[in-house]
Parts: sequence; C-alpha cells; structure tokens
Amino acid sequence: MIKPMNTPTNTRRAFLLTLPALTLAGCGFRLRGINAMPFASAWVEAASNSRVADELRQQIESQNRLAATPDKAERILLLTEERVEKHILSLSGAGRVNEYRLRLLLTAQVRDAMGRSIAGPIKLQAQRDFSFSDAQALAKQNEEAMLMRDMALELTRQIIVLASRQ
Repeated sequence: MIKPMNTPTNTRRAFLLTLPALTLAGCGFRLRGINAMPFASAWVEAASNSRVADELRQQIESQNRLAATPDKAERILLLTEERVEKHILSLSGAGRVNEYRLRLLLTAQVRDAMGRSIAGPIKLQAQRDFSFSDAQALAKQNEEAMLMRDMALELTRQIIVLASRQ
C-alpha cells in the first residue's frame, strides 16, 4: 500500500528537518565574511608580493570600493613588514618533523585622505599549527597553502576593522 504524501508523519518529518535552518536564520546567523565597509573608497599600499594586500584588494574590489589612485581614496591602507615564519613544533623519535607552526606577521597603518593616522602602525599576526608526514608531503604542502590563505584572510578582516574606525 502506498502512503499519501500529506500524512502526519511526513509533515512532521519535513517540519523537523527545516526547524534547524529556521532557528539559525531567525537568530541572525550568517556565514563569516567581510561586512559592509563604512568608507567610500580605499587604496592599498604594500609590497608587490604581499599575500595580505592581494586578499585586501580583492575584498575591497568585491564591494566596488577600490580607489584608482591614492589621492582619490578616503582610506589609505599601508602594509609593511609582512613576513612568514615556519617553526618546528615537535619531532618524532627518529628525528623527523611531526608538527609545524606557521605564523604570518604584518605591520599595518590606516590613514585618511588628508594623511592623518587613523590607526597604527600596529603589528598583526595570525598563526596555525599543522601536522606533517613525509608520506603525505604533497597533501601537506597543499594544506600549508590553504592555511596561509586562511591567515591572510584573517589579517584582512582585522585591517578592515581598523580602517572602519572613525
């Protein structure tokens, strides 16, 4: 015998499946991202090989707020002294590396259109630990690259918060 679709059991099941989504939406939950920027335009000044500057430009451009030149920008974001550190955290009994700590360090300063300092210079850092295995070297290299991008995004969020100060 085939059950009709609108039985109390199916209705209850559908309600219970949508309840978590409705609860999250009702409480204001959103996936983490970059919030709307309270400034009209920004210019990023950094070294050409800066990971954080690339992410920052991309985030500002996604909201159509990247200025064409520094004199047309409401905020000037200066990124200096960006460096990556990789330290060994632990070794195996055979002397092989088990864990690394990655650290991304950066000095940032935010100026207004008149050149006055709004924030900084301030030292920012992000760090991640990850396990390592020689047998999975290629996978661990990819994991390291993903962690580096994640740290660059974290510092990007921090810089945008600094730039949002009035």
